[in-house]
Amino acid sequence: MERDLIKFNKNITKVTKEIAKYEDEKGNYMLIPTGQLLCNVEYMELDEISYKKALFEMIIDKDVEYNKITITKPVDKYTKTKNEKDKGTIVDAEVEVSQVWVVKNGLGLTKAYDSKEKAIEYVEGLNEEILKEAKLIGE
Repeated sequence: MERDLIKFNKNITKVTKEIAKYEDEKGNYMLIPTGQLLCNVEYMELDEISYKKALFEMIIDKDVEYNKITITKPVDKYTKTKNEKDKGTIVDAEVEVSQVWVVKNGLGLTKAYDSKEKAIEYVEGLNEEILKEAKLIGE
């Protein structure tokens, strides 16, 4: 099965109110509840550790340059001082994070975007197309 959300959606055919068909050239075939195809957008601010984890889990793309901002968030003081007695002490610190908008469907397939506008535009277009195909909204 295709793991990239956009490529996955290109293999969806025959959508009804209840069921959609997924079939690809590799021989994967499944019937999916139509509601599972609807997508949402989740905004994430990923610090270095979260960013590497998201890369490993294939939530974000390594080839995309995400916008970086600096935010204040609680961190363990030990990460700053490396002093054993500071372990477990929480302090506010300036942290550089990457802004990521993740589009996700009910099956857990994702596509990360570097701008809110692009992500929302894709989700609104896709959801409208699915709802029209399923004849849940008028054309």
